[in-house]
Amino acid sequence: MEKLNALKVHAIPNLDAKTIHFLEQPVGSGKTGLIISKISSEPLHSRMFVTPTIQLGKEVRQRLKEANVENIEFLYCDQDSTNESVRKRVKNSIIKHEFGERHVLILTTISFLNLLEEISPNHAGHYNLYLDEGIDAIKHEQFKAEHMEQFTELLSQTIHDAIKPAHGFNDLLNDVAKRPDRITKLGKENLLTPKYVTIAKMVTSPLYDVRANISNKSISAIAILKPNNFRYFKSVTMIAAIWSQSILALIWEKKHDVKIKPLTHNYDLYDTHGKKGAGIEIYYCLHPDDKATGQNLSRDIITGDVTNKFLINQTILHSIAENVDEFFSRRGLKYCWNANKNFRNPNRVLSGERMPARPSGLNEWKDIDNVAALVCLNPPTWVKNILLSFLDIDANDELESETIYRRWRLAHTYQTIGRCSLRDRNCKNGNVVVVLSKECAEDISKYFVGSKIVGRIGKLPSLKKMAQVARCDNKIKYEPSDNKAWYWWKKRNPNHEDTKQEWYQNKRRYNKVQSNRQIEHVG
Repeated sequence: MEKLNALKVHAIPNLDAKTIHFLEQPVGSGKTGLIISKISSEPLHSRMFVTPTIQLGKEVRQRLKEANVENIEFLYCDQDSTNESVRKRVKNSIIKHEFGERHVLILTTISFLNLLEEISPNHAGHYNLYLDEGIDAIKHEQFKAEHMEQFTELLSQTIHDAIKPAHGFNDLLNDVAKRPDRITKLGKENLLTPKYVTIAKMVTSPLYDVRANISNKSISAIAILKPNNFRYFKSVTMIAAIWSQSILALIWEKKHDVKIKPLTHNYDLYDTHGKKGAGIEIYYCLHPDDKATGQNLSRDIITGDVTNKFLINQTILHSIAENVDEFFSRRGLKYCWNANKNFRNPNRVLSGERMPARPSGLNEWKDIDNVAALVCLNPPTWVKNILLSFLDIDANDELESETIYRRWRLAHTYQTIGRCSLRDRNCKNGNVVVVLSKECAEDISKYFVGSKIVGRIGKLPSLKKMAQVARCDNKIKYEPSDNKAWYWWKKRNPNHEDTKQEWYQNKRRYNKVQSNRQIEHVG
């Protein structure tokens, strides 16, 4: 095991002169193992260990047992239980151990958030809290319906767009969020629309700042996690790679005056970035001009249009998938990959092993050296705009605005590539990493010292250029024969980067003029 000169732990002074620690080390460096060793060596303290998935929770439980840690409970929601039953079991366990022997309570993130809403400061104060892979900063929901006034009247909005229950409707909104049977008895079942229930849960929760755009046609709301409720615990440690670049770090530091202070400790952790970097080749898929956005990935490869009515095998993402599989197959390389859930991988165009869109903490692919991170979980533009307003950032400031999206992209891309053999310190093989954009490649390369950005896979057209000429393009009166000719020309010339307008101006128009002249000459 390699020894780092220093381990960066970000300490955040909290409201009650307490500290939140952030253990920020590379993927595969041994962060979780370090915490397990710490728990094992300090048996007189009760711990709460939070994981994003049931599978990771089971792995943590097993590793704690192997470290001879006693009194371990893992409580989670499965097919034989509900969130409410798990909540009661968690509360009973906490009460049981309040004055008795110390224990380790493992929870999934969902169960923990349910508990965090109602845990008393006294009970929380018995626990050192660990959150493996951190925790999401933002939830969002958008709701539209006829007769919106019956929904909006339950909400009150301040001049800063903060949302709370309207005067006199607090109990009713709480019932919408948590007691649907009461709403049914009142004959107001229309309020139980799933998306509106989600908004009601956001607004009535003490864990979030809620901001929204409300009109007579829709409610667009985001819930932003606050640091306040974490102050009750004896100590808090978030275990996450590159946490300082997360959206949560940005929000807590900028909006809640949370100060991040690096502390130095001599721990034995593996420097994945330094030891693995030189063996990493990085490729990207989109044209260098283009960003990795859901909108760009859903564009039609022929027309560049953004539409939900595209043929699945004509999208930019499908073309990327074809290029990626051809690239790995040509080199005879086994690979794993992930993409958004709505990409169904038609006809198994990607033949590698698929990972979840959010694979944080999973280890099933550590025997595979190569990975394609094709996931793009950036939120809609309206979410970004509300967040920018919350952070007092001018939406017209392109640099600051792009920084928000860049943090989202980096977090998901980094976690994806960290699932392959990069996390296996005993593996000496090199790694081929494919990401969506040149920007993503540059961000990843900065972390892995000595890694090389080799270049682009395929020759997709510049979507930015296509968008820039769209207005001019709309002025051209294309005939049906022009559209058909453009379609087949792109099919025959898949590597050409001309836009439709450029093709029309430089090729089609010339051919049509020549054809007309020949007809006139014959006449």
